[in-house]
Amino acid sequence: MIDTGNSDTQKIEVKKDFAGHFRKIYGEEKVGECMSRLNDLIQKYESRIDIPEDSEDKWSEEDSILITYGDVLRDLKRPSEYRLDLLEEVLGKYVGDAITSMHILPFFPSSSDAGFSVIDYKEVRPDLGSWENIEHLSEKVPTDGRPGD
Repeated sequence: MIDTGNSDTQKIEVKKDFAGHFRKIYGEEKVGECMSRLNDLIQKYESRIDIPEDSEDKWSEEDSILITYGDVLRDLKRPSEYRLDLLEEVLGKYVGDAITSMHILPFFPSSSDAGFSVIDYKEVRPDLGSWENIEHLSEKVPTDGRPGD
């Protein structure tokens, strides 16, 4: 598990919380499988997470976080352009390293509710672009949330 300075007791409690949620959603017979998959994902991705050793808080007053829908930009001269391409272009041209983190509100195919009634978490809405666009955007903002580090 990721070491955030929390005690082993806290980590056990978090795992119990997850097990309880899995139990409620999937039933007792699936808890073991869900916990195994969760542990596999943690092991797979924990090396990508850089948690500062000298700070319990990831964010501070020095951070600037962009929270946006993926479809807020539209280029009338290039209507066929994917919207995430435009977002990437605007970030590169006008924003630079002024933001330290970015959260794109639902970019998955959905049935309603401004994108929050997700149909498929494994796909990107075709009018927005693709997972490649999401990867390019993630390169615009450093993974540790700090520009120039």
